[in-house]
Order: sequence, then C-alpha cells, then structure tokens
Amino acid sequence: MNFVKSHGQDTQKFITKQGLDRAFYECDEHMWRFGRRPLPTGIRLDGGSDWIALTHDFASYLIFANNTLIRGLLQIYAHTLLPAEVTFNTFVNSSYQLSNLFSAVLFPHGADQ
Repeated sequence: MNFVKSHGQDTQKFITKQGLDRAFYECDEHMWRFGRRPLPTGIRLDGGSDWIALTHDFASYLIFANNTLIRGLLQIYAHTLLPAEVTFNTFVNSSYQLSNLFSAVLFPHGADQ
C-alpha cells in the first residue's frame, strides 16, 4: 500500500497556487521564476503532503523503470518550486499503483488530531 495525501482542492487551483505552471531555477541560493510553461496533458497532476510511504516495488519501479512518463515528469519537476509536494502524488495517481493507494492523513496512536 502506498500512502500519499492529496491536496484535496480543485486541481487547477492547486497548480496555480503552487506555481506548477511556472518554471523555476535555483542559483546563488535564490529561486528564480522564468515564466509560464506548458504542462503535460492526459495525466492527473496532483500534490499534497511531502510525508509519504511507498511500497518497495513502487520505489524500485520509479528508480529503475525506463519509462518516458517518469523521465518527462522528472524533467518538469527539476524546475518546480516545491517538487516534493507533487512528484510522488502524481506518480502514484498516473501509474499502475493507483489501485494500491491509500490517501489519508495518518496520525500515530494517541496523537492529537
């Protein structure tokens, strides 16, 4: 089971709020925004918490698969302001692992909610 928590908002609103439709580059300890960029179509761009848990099989797939979707998304996320908040949510939602997804906020036993 892969554990990721979606943003729970309108996807276009999330893309705009997080600046996914903009290209960024880090230089001299500063993030520079270059302007608008096209995003891929035909997949569900998603984001949320950067606290995730992935199965060993899926993590291995992401690392070793020769997959054009993964390579293309990694190129996009290389120039994204907050890549950790979108990378794994999008990979899980756009892959064979979608049926193996648990989307919820997990609290340790006895933790305040």
